[in-house]
Amino acid sequence: KEASRAVLFLRCCAFLVEAYLEGILTKLANNSSGRRSTSTRQQQQHRKIDIIDEAYEVAELLHDSLFPLQNCCGTLIKEAQHTQSAIFGMCERYWHGNFEDREQMVTQLIPLLLVKSLDDTAQKNDVKRLYSIRDAIHLLDFEDESSIASLKMHLLRTVNNPLFLQSAEGRKFIAHLFTVDASLVLDLHRAIRTQIVGAKKSILNAYADIYYMAWKESTEKEEEENRNDDNDDNGRDVVTTKI
Repeated sequence: KEASRAVLFLRCCAFLVEAYLEGILTKLANNSSGRRSTSTRQQQQHRKIDIIDEAYEVAELLHDSLFPLQNCCGTLIKEAQHTQSAIFGMCERYWHGNFEDREQMVTQLIPLLLVKSLDDTAQKNDVKRLYSIRDAIHLLDFEDESSIASLKMHLLRTVNNPLFLQSAEGRKFIAHLFTVDASLVLDLHRAIRTQIVGAKKSILNAYADIYYMAWKESTEKEEEENRNDDNDDNGRDVVTTKI
């Protein structure tokens, strides 16, 4: 009973923190609606949002409890799953809301959402949720093989998962993986190559779609980096000229 109450308490805390975050976002949206220029609103969208220290500390503790909740067994399994789901929602709101130190709220979220989306009982919405936090994958350390090996194995499983290949978000997620880390690209090529032999036309079309999107995304990323480099060079030229 004590364990059950503790798990329920965590769930309630997750709901409260998410409601607090939602309240902040609603207030900011109301304050900026129709009273500021488009450029100002765009700047605010990229600005990290501060929250009180107590809320951050609770959110961090809840996030760090995701893995332990995954290991619950017996009569606590259902309670733990419901609580885990509530914490998922809180972490996703923290990430999408662009709150301060949001990077700390995804290190356990990413692998668990990935595992959930690969499960036999997974639904398209699970893949959509994973795709929505795809940028967070860039925060992971792919150079540390000892810590990334398990996650990389699950990422590679997406290339032959029907749910990922059949859904638009799933294909876009796989395509995005080609831009995450150079060491992952070769592994993705190998994983796809083993699936091509004897594959149905629909599967081949899915892979063609994935490669096209991967090429397009990497090209756009390279062009953006070049534009940023040009802007830096122009800025340096202006400063030099004024000096």
